[in-house]
Amino acid sequence: MKFLVTGGAGFVGRHLVESLLNRGQAVRTLDRATSELVELKGRPGLEIVSGDVQDREIVNAALENVDAVYHSAWSFSPAPADAFKIDVGGYINLLDASVANRIRHFIFLSSSVVYGEPAYRPLDELHPHRPEKSRDPLHALTKSTVHKLTSLYYARHGLPSTVFIFWWGYGDRRIPGKTLRDLIDSALKGETIKAPERAGGSVAYLVDIAAAVEAATLNEKAYGQEFNLASFYIRWRDLIELIVRLADSPSRIEIVPDERWDGPGFLTGIWDISAKKAEELLGCRPDPEKSRQAFERTLGLAVEARRNR
Repeated sequence: MKFLVTGGAGFVGRHLVESLLNRGQAVRTLDRATSELVELKGRPGLEIVSGDVQDREIVNAALENVDAVYHSAWSFSPAPADAFKIDVGGYINLLDASVANRIRHFIFLSSSVVYGEPAYRPLDELHPHRPEKSRDPLHALTKSTVHKLTSLYYARHGLPSTVFIFWWGYGDRRIPGKTLRDLIDSALKGETIKAPERAGGSVAYLVDIAAAVEAATLNEKAYGQEFNLASFYIRWRDLIELIVRLADSPSRIEIVPDERWDGPGFLTGIWDISAKKAEELLGCRPDPEKSRQAFERTLGLAVEARRNR
């Protein structure tokens, strides 16, 4: 088989590319930041295309002789006109080209930001999309829009498609996010760190994400479906305690009741995500203990990187 991974130089896309190559698959990537893929150049089966999903000609060419598309490219533009032009417009280009090229499976890597503020817990795939209540309303609105477009193309054109949703991903080399970097820096300085009392979320290990995507690919049970993904749940106060321990820091942790929390918005809410549907339909059963161990290893690397910068 041959795969197209958009955003192949990004955090999730890069892992999907490596996972496919390690399984002996042929992979074409489409990304503007091809310099981020320099370490992978020369790998057998890898073709790197520099381009943008806004360009219809490039998208059509990128989908030639491809069996499946893994779409993970996203601009995160703060300007509404640009966000819809780049992300929604580019998504439509990919959907149209997928129909024209008779792509056998279109898979989109999305975010739980589409749910907005949780109305109930745990969050399952039936939870309404409430972008106006999201910590990032524009991002949530564009993601929610392309969810609907994916369903439309599946119903109208019969394009086999699947959407995966997760809250906060991490890999063996990196846990992304400015909030995390700021927490680590505070611990390294020995500063008092505030933590919400109950807030936290279900994190997703990239190894588990790749395994779920692999299990779904060309699996008829996944067509027309959306799946939440999660590896294990962690409270922010526990994560901060772990950072302080790994940094060997004298920082004091001040616990703040959730209703009085005035810190970073990302640390707000209880994002308990149900991945039961993926387990039942796709057989995806992450090992929480292995995922936790990987999380702690990667967090340790992040602490040392911030210490030595």
